[in-house]
Amino acid sequence: MRYTLLLFVLISISFPKVFLESNYPLRNNNLREIATEEDLDFLLWILRNLRDVRRVEVFKIGDDTVIYVDRYPILKRVEVRGNRGIGEEEIKSFLGLREGEPLIGFSEEAAEEALLRFYRDRGYVEAKVSVSLNVDEEGFADIKINVEEGELHFLGGAVFEGARSYTHRKLIEESGLEIGEVFNEELARKGAKRLREFYRREGFLESFVYLKDIKVVRGRRPFPFVLSPGPVRGSFRDRVRSVLRGLSNFVSHPVSVLKALFGRGHFALPVYRIFEGRRYEVEFEGNEFLSDEELSALIDRRTASVDHFFLEGLKRKIEEAYK
Repeated sequence: MRYTLLLFVLISISFPKVFLESNYPLRNNNLREIATEEDLDFLLWILRNLRDVRRVEVFKIGDDTVIYVDRYPILKRVEVRGNRGIGEEEIKSFLGLREGEPLIGFSEEAAEEALLRFYRDRGYVEAKVSVSLNVDEEGFADIKINVEEGELHFLGGAVFEGARSYTHRKLIEESGLEIGEVFNEELARKGAKRLREFYRREGFLESFVYLKDIKVVRGRRPFPFVLSPGPVRGSFRDRVRSVLRGLSNFVSHPVSVLKALFGRGHFALPVYRIFEGRRYEVEFEGNEFLSDEELSALIDRRTASVDHFFLEGLKRKIEEAYK
């Protein structure tokens, strides 16, 4: 009997083996039991198709094969503290966090930056966010999110530095901003693009506009625009839309709206820097087949300057249009 057992041990030692190692324990599987040379290709295919596996490495130690599995941590718990205006589930959904799922490509710094943008696009201009990640030896991750939301800010207007040719009211209208709405930093950035396009359409072909800063101010007098955001253009449809948006403000943020109505509101003003440059007028002579509007559409309004190359390029476009 002893000789038989010894024979089995010697035979098992003489055959090459497959060892399965990982940075974290592999979850609920019997892969170690089927780890043999005969099933190696099938085993590797399984491992590389698991959602919680980052990469698989295969190397030899003597006659033995070692498979090293680098596994993503599994999100066990997300804890959000300090949030009042935005729900926990909305924050978790925005960051793509789901308990029990692999935590793929997560970065504390990137999450903090994304959450700050998330809050600033919803009126919380002075919000502060901290995100911490802890992964235990079993590969389970806990994420803690601490938020200081601060006050909700409404759009109180805008500052147009360097603007000379148009009124403040006209520039507000062209920026697409609506005074009294909940401040949205993304819309403020889009406002700079809309203003650039407006100036180019008006013939300021060398103009440039960018969002310089966000100015935060405290209200000193009642601000009724929170109940009727946007300019009043006179049409019945516009007035109804303005009232509905004001109602939405009150339902969603009653405390902040009441503060604004009683002169204690908080407001954000985008500060735009505008370089108008010269205004150009384009005249076409001798055109009958193509209208001035059709030829004007050929002008590259993204140009940095009006020079010889710009004029030659426009000349070629006109010739190609006629051909």
